[in-house]
Amino acid sequence: MVANADDPLVVWAVGDHADVVWVGAGSRWGEDAALCPECARVRHVAPDGAWRCACGAGRPAPAWRVGADGVRGPGVALPLSLALPGDFNRANATMALAACVARRAAPEPALAAMAAVTDVAGRYLVVPVDGRAVRLLMGKNPASWTEIMHLLDGSATPVVVCLNARGADGMDPSWIWDVPFELLRGRTVVASGDRRLDLAVRLTVAEVDHTVAPDAVAAARSVPAGPVDLVATYTAFHDVLEALDVRW
Repeated sequence: MVANADDPLVVWAVGDHADVVWVGAGSRWGEDAALCPECARVRHVAPDGAWRCACGAGRPAPAWRVGADGVRGPGVALPLSLALPGDFNRANATMALAACVARRAAPEPALAAMAAVTDVAGRYLVVPVDGRAVRLLMGKNPASWTEIMHLLDGSATPVVVCLNARGADGMDPSWIWDVPFELLRGRTVVASGDRRLDLAVRLTVAEVDHTVAPDAVAAARSVPAGPVDLVATYTAFHDVLEALDVRW
């Protein structure tokens, strides 16, 4: 079993499994495990992310880690260069590499294969739209949206945010209040999708100046020419793929 040592719920689910490869993959989203899953006490979390509880539960020592200088594991220290963006994809790659090595695959060709991946089912593709290079991103829950907001933080690129609340998205969009949309302040932002007005309220409270457009692709066309980030929930993302005739 290969598991994330930084996620208390994963550690609790693994339990006393006899053969575990622990990975320090990180866990920026912690709201689902603010309390210890073993005893419901408030967990202590150190600045480096290590966590422990008075009941004895805590972060196992990871055999694998990922950092700015690359990925390290038992007998392995390699640079990690991915086409896919974000800390979360670096964590995914580290988990995958740990699994490859556990299955006795050589780490170098495994990392080379990961580095060659440029999109995942349409995510991270850059699609030309009337002079705009639209990067397609998908978020499905507060955890993934939080990661995307941090990915976008510090950029001046316009952002189209598209929110649906159909079956696959979850019918209740109240989870958007757990997403740090405040990180979009100072950018050109357009709220779109079936629940664009719910999203507009959230952006207003976050003090993010924005406009509203019903259609995500039209929203992308409404911003200045150049790079654009388009972030959408599951069904909205597939609507965009269909509208742009993207096949993967």
